[in-house]
Amino acid sequence: MGALDGRHEAGGTGYAGPTRYRHVQNRPRYPLSNVEGGSMDQGFEGQGSGVNAEYVRLALVRLYQTDADLAERIPNGAGELTPYIKTLTWVATEFFGRLDSEHGSLGVLIVVGIKPSKRTKLWCELVGGSFPPDVWEVFVDLVQGAGENVRPTVTKPVAFAMEFVLGAGPSDGFPLGPLEWQQTAAQHHGPLSVPDALFEAVFPD
Repeated sequence: MGALDGRHEAGGTGYAGPTRYRHVQNRPRYPLSNVEGGSMDQGFEGQGSGVNAEYVRLALVRLYQTDADLAERIPNGAGELTPYIKTLTWVATEFFGRLDSEHGSLGVLIVVGIKPSKRTKLWCELVGGSFPPDVWEVFVDLVQGAGENVRPTVTKPVAFAMEFVLGAGPSDGFPLGPLEWQQTAAQHHGPLSVPDALFEAVFPD
């Protein structure tokens, strides 16, 4: 597991990820090609006509646990995450790909927490830009309700983040976690393990 300690570094929080993660701009991230169980290419079957796939793309998926930790938490393997990730990606691609690109370049961060009994919480944030509230709220409602039938079964909490780039993406990059995580870490004395200790505060039973 990683940890949040509340320190703010350049473009992110003080998250200390496993050393196996590829580092980009000092942020530990998980390359799409390494998501076990399937390809995360941008060509999704069933993508509707009228979708501007050049405007929106899933850039990175970040896992907050090591492979060994995930193997203990997901009985059927980390590949169980792939159908859910693909479903969320399809929703985001369909939604934002139909919007006018005049909204500009920005990012959309979706962070997902999953607990036993498939209890799920999503944190959705705009990065480096904005949408009208009514547009953003529709997207959040859609993605919150997506993928109920493909959410993985876990024995302990699991967390991952998805970074969507619209246009050229946010100029300052993505944070390592949502604002609520950062605020919780800042108020905590010492590092918070992600997701276990952190979820006690932001996603309690």
